[in-house]
Amino acid sequence: KQKSRRVDPGNADFYHGLLGLNAAPIDRSLGIGANWLIRELVRNEVYDPDDATTLAPYCWMPSRRVRELLERLGEHLSLDANKEESRAIYEFMVRSLGEERARFDGDFDLPLQLITRAGYGDVRRQCGLDAPDFDEDDQYAEDDLAGGDPT
Repeated sequence: KQKSRRVDPGNADFYHGLLGLNAAPIDRSLGIGANWLIRELVRNEVYDPDDATTLAPYCWMPSRRVRELLERLGEHLSLDANKEESRAIYEFMVRSLGEERARFDGDFDLPLQLITRAGYGDVRRQCGLDAPDFDEDDQYAEDDLAGGDPT
């Protein structure tokens, strides 16, 4: 599968021939931050509705907290921060809630990011989620290193 020149400018003849540049692929540079970027572009209605629907599977930032929560719910994801897990999270949410409800009114992963914050243990228990409390000091370490948004 050939990557778009927008995602992998290093393979675009335009950049090599005209500008003499060799740029790194944007998707590798952003890591799970690519999912954050797509989510925010969709949330802010940069894309038309048809494109937003197509991009929905990529609007889920697979932070450590979300991966741990979904592991507790029976969805086995990679232990490492991996932008490709966004699609697996989306598919799990669609199977669990249905396609329309899985998008959380266009907020995608944000409710999961919020409920996994350290201060929301009571909320998780009220929802019947046997999920760990997250150490506030440690919650950002892995995702910061992975190039993702810590929220």
